[in-house]
Amino acid sequence: MIKTSKVLLAGLLLSTSAYAELPTKSMNITAKHAVDDGHVHGYVRLHQIFSGKSNGYDKDTGSVVGFGLKYGLEVLDGLRVGAEYYGSKDTGLTKTNRGTAGTGVAFGMMMNEFRTDYAYGGSFGAHISYQATKELKLEVARSEFKSPLTKVPITFVPNMYEFAQVSAKTSFGKVNLAFMDRMSYGSRSATDWGLIGEFTGTAGMYISPLATPGSTVAPAIKRGDFYKIDETIKGANSSSGIAILGYENKFNNLKISAWDFRALNILNNFYASVDYKIPAPKGVSTTFSAQVLNQSVDSGQVDGTTILSDKYGGTMYGLQAAVKIRAFTVKASVNSKDDKGFLNAWGADPGYTSSIFSRNEYRSNVKAYKLFFSYKIMKGLKLMAGYANYGKSDMYSAKYKVNPTTDATEADVVVVYKPMKNVMLKLFNASRTSEYDTATTDRTQNHTRLIANYKF
Repeated sequence: MIKTSKVLLAGLLLSTSAYAELPTKSMNITAKHAVDDGHVHGYVRLHQIFSGKSNGYDKDTGSVVGFGLKYGLEVLDGLRVGAEYYGSKDTGLTKTNRGTAGTGVAFGMMMNEFRTDYAYGGSFGAHISYQATKELKLEVARSEFKSPLTKVPITFVPNMYEFAQVSAKTSFGKVNLAFMDRMSYGSRSATDWGLIGEFTGTAGMYISPLATPGSTVAPAIKRGDFYKIDETIKGANSSSGIAILGYENKFNNLKISAWDFRALNILNNFYASVDYKIPAPKGVSTTFSAQVLNQSVDSGQVDGTTILSDKYGGTMYGLQAAVKIRAFTVKASVNSKDDKGFLNAWGADPGYTSSIFSRNEYRSNVKAYKLFFSYKIMKGLKLMAGYANYGKSDMYSAKYKVNPTTDATEADVVVVYKPMKNVMLKLFNASRTSEYDTATTDRTQNHTRLIANYKF
């Protein structure tokens, strides 16, 4: 951790100590780690793609096994240390006859740099934390960071962050103060950049983690390695990192959350959400939610001919209603984005209308809606289905050399089976149409995949 983080951590300790003894309900707003109990915890996971369109857009091959290991222990009263490691490797069943472009290969399950390399890759993390009082915790870590602006679906290796933080439980809510100076991208970031983000920089990663097809030059970002925050955005101003302020609280049936990420000299992201649960009989619940995501991009940043503040920034709004009646759950969600895209470089995905392979709600001038249904068939067996429509954004694709031509949609069907507490099997099909689909180039998906997971 750089000197800036250490100085900030000391300052935060002094500034929050006055609130350390104020009573409040327990709520974890810190980074997510293994239980520091002196035992190894983790998972073993398999992703197997059964089918997909062979159009060069969909991913029709990929068979990868991966794992995560976490270990921690309390070395002194309140002082805990731990380490974690994640990795993934092709099982040997992934089809390799895809040429230098790797057409159809799901590289978002691997950690490779080159499209012909299916080698093993991983990422290492560690943390040191001190529980100063029941209400006050200090931590320095290279690990996942728990917040709406750093939460994104993963396959095997998660995004990890280098940070120092102080978490304080106070009489007026739960406060998290942190400073983040580096980031390591996980396996699925390749999907965030390419298949999901479609090279717009709005889905969780701004720079490609894969080398240009046929090139022997390594990409600027290698998954699993840590990079300074200003190295994750081409054309970004020099920056020492991200100053973070988080607040969460609950008043009876009302939950509120607000987070501000100030990437010094680059941009500011602010996110807030409200959830209200209407009192109802046992087995029935209705929850109304609202969200806002605002971004302001500092001037003077140019990526090629693109002035970042002209292309990115603005506000996204969202509303959601969720109704649960015993085994049935139904959700209806909408998101609306103004005339600039959301520069999404650090793995954020709080939007209500996101799908397995679509996060178009972060693109400029998008009005999105999503319907979701879930039914618990029996103990351990659940059926889920969703449909999202994102319309057309106005973001030109420099990769495809085309403006959006059709409404982007995605329909997902998922079956989840948990035969025992630590075992999960998930089978899903995703049918998707890209907004860059044209009459001459098929950019659609019909993707079927099995995920098997064992945790310990």
